[in-house]
Amino acid sequence: KKKFRSQKLEIRAQTNILFLTLCFIFFATFLSAKSYEFEFLNIPSGVRATGLGGNFVSMENSVEGLFYNPAIAGTIPFGETMFAHHLYYNGSYVSQVALNIPFNGFGVGLTGKYFATPDIPWIQNYKNNGNYSLKSFYGGLQFGFRATKWLGFGLGTKYVNETMLTISKNTMLYDAGFVLNTENNMFSFSGSLENYNSFSEYLVQSLYNFGFTIKLDLPQQASKINFIVSTSIDTKTSQQTYSFGIEHWGNDVLGLRVGYVYDMAKM
Repeated sequence: KKKFRSQKLEIRAQTNILFLTLCFIFFATFLSAKSYEFEFLNIPSGVRATGLGGNFVSMENSVEGLFYNPAIAGTIPFGETMFAHHLYYNGSYVSQVALNIPFNGFGVGLTGKYFATPDIPWIQNYKNNGNYSLKSFYGGLQFGFRATKWLGFGLGTKYVNETMLTISKNTMLYDAGFVLNTENNMFSFSGSLENYNSFSEYLVQSLYNFGFTIKLDLPQQASKINFIVSTSIDTKTSQQTYSFGIEHWGNDVLGLRVGYVYDMAKM
């Protein structure tokens, strides 16, 4: 009987330990499941960047890179403007604009993004109270500097606003980045800290972005090929997202792009 009782107590203790372990895992999962605010910031910016995996942190000569790395404001050799408008099947849309103004040794960039959902009926207690929609906006300013022919760095700031019904929230976010490249721009390696603000009252997804680009010039074929590999790392959860892209430019074909995104959080 004593042996049977001891086995019974042991099974009961193991059951309690298993129950407490499951409760701990559930509680930890609940705490880590907090959703981020201003999630429209994660929508890839720029048509070209979107087609190549959605991360242009290392494309040092494209104005679309300003969305991912403020140091690119100082590495673009000429003034450039970009506008993109994306439509989604449910009626939502996002518009983006970017502008770069180069000076001697540094450059200034301006970026903006606007996201909106279609009108949704607001029904409460069987009464139609009208329509509402989600509207999100940010405007950014970037400063980039060329320290040497192969090194550039930059800082950026952005004002973010989101409105739904009568509720409006806004905050300031900050970016920092660098660009390392060969003098012939055949190879570049870059990194950035995106959407950072430790004093904000909102939980915003901040990212470490790293990537490299290899550019091949084929004069006999009158073609150029770009290879892009990038990664984004969530600063709070360390979740990683990898993107790969291949881009071809030629006289006969304006541009062909292939991109692939591997998100470890969704695997």
